[in-house]
Amino acid sequence: MRAVPRHLRLQLPVALTIAIAFTCFIPAFADEESIEELLAKAKESRDRQAEIYAKVARRQVEVANGLFVDGEAAKAHAAVDEAVKYAAQALEAAKQTHKRLKQADITLRKTSRRLSDIAGTLAFADRPAVNDAVKQIEELRMKLLEVMFELNGKSEKKPSGEDPKKN
Repeated sequence: MRAVPRHLRLQLPVALTIAIAFTCFIPAFADEESIEELLAKAKESRDRQAEIYAKVARRQVEVANGLFVDGEAAKAHAAVDEAVKYAAQALEAAKQTHKRLKQADITLRKTSRRLSDIAGTLAFADRPAVNDAVKQIEELRMKLLEVMFELNGKSEKKPSGEDPKKN
């Protein structure tokens, strides 16, 4: 049996590692649409509006984080307010369409949690407004859950006034 040179033994694992990295990370960046693209998609697709507006709210939170990091607190607070506005639009779309409610709820929960994490890193003066926004998004999310469970309650068959065991 021939001995394989050392430099060839190292090339295969390195090549496999690079291939796996590209396979895992490229799809995550490929579906990153801009806020404008998402808003256009929301206007086109009525059935997915709740989910898309929730995604826009999530992206606005990331924009706000970048602005806070850059020291532009006023713009960051405006971005946080926009996130709350889009979360409210997600709720309104959910009430109208009753579609993609679970995805919208999950995204709003992630949005709320991320914004709460960001609030913990901010200067003391910036925290109250961001914490208020977290509370507002959570309230909107609770209303979305009410819509979800109200819908589930209507789909269940309720027994009539007669007891089926008496027959």
